[in-house]
Amino acid sequence: MPRTFVRWFGLAAFAVFLAGAWRLGGSLGTAGRGEAIVLGPPAWLPPAAVRAAEAGRDRLYALVGRLKADGVLRTLFPALAPVERPAPVAFRSPLDGAVFVSSASGAGILIETEAQAAVHPVAEGWVLQAADDAALGIRLSILHPDGTVSVYGHLGELRVRPGNWVYPDDVLGRVRERSLYLALERDGRALSPTDVIRFDPR
Repeated sequence: MPRTFVRWFGLAAFAVFLAGAWRLGGSLGTAGRGEAIVLGPPAWLPPAAVRAAEAGRDRLYALVGRLKADGVLRTLFPALAPVERPAPVAFRSPLDGAVFVSSASGAGILIETEAQAAVHPVAEGWVLQAADDAALGIRLSILHPDGTVSVYGHLGELRVRPGNWVYPDDVLGRVRERSLYLALERDGRALSPTDVIRFDPR
């Protein structure tokens, strides 16, 4: 494939050169006479060269079409591929049952719940980090398909570890006491969990 691509690329360059020559020849031939410019080979260009350029052009178009159909162009030139935006993610409460939401310091919120309540991810995603935090106890971070990162704190038990792929029905762990800290971030900016998750007041 590389040799074929280089060979047809050379023919394409030659065809582009001839097209420029045709444009230049047509422009010079009609300049000053107010006539429409018709793109065509100048008289001085040998017919064999014209036929070779046209054949090279047709082969190039065929090659590009084949490469596009096979997905090679997208691999060689990612910038040519259409930008695919991630599908929106439906977030849900990380705790089963009714909860009461109160404000907390920083961008996150505190969710009051039952003792040792099971904690679920707000959506499927990849566990990024699990570490001890002086203020939040066990702190867990999950990256979701749309780029949102959910952060959980006040955990007393963990059942997952970094690198795991988790689903909304999976249990991440249990709260340490009777509350869960939850924060959301996207593109380096904080999101209010109450704007994207419905919480039922107790």
